Amino acid sequence: MKIIISEKQLQTVKKSLSEEKNPLDALNKYIKDSLYITKYNTRVFLENIHLSGKIDDASIEAKVVKILENDTDVTEFAREWSITDTYTSEDLPLGYFIKIEIVESIPNIVKSSLPLNLNEYDVVLHLY
Repeated sequence: MKIIISEKQLQTVKKSLSEEKNPLDALNKYIKDSLYITKYNTRVFLENIHLSGKIDDASIEAKVVKILENDTDVTEFAREWSITDTYTSEDLPLGYFIKIEIVESIPNIVKSSLPLNLNEYDVVLHLY
């Protein structure tokens, strides 16, 4: 079988192959880079949301940029005391909520392309 493509199609293929180092890079194109979530009077701003790792063991990484409570910046306090328990490293209610919202924001095309189901345990929050 012989496949014939135009010069323009060849350039497009070359460009996409040079830009994408692995399948996760291709899937990251479908994910919003930033996210804003609300729970009651708390607003959380996230950036740099992306898949990392390997295709069969992917995780989602996100950076917590700012947390507002009733329009007051409580980012430093929340990073220390509201997202993760500092002694056990377990998620506190706000941290668990953030992770659930991140997973739910990932498009179905990305979720269906991965061999494993993504859940809140696959989310890595960078607090600083």
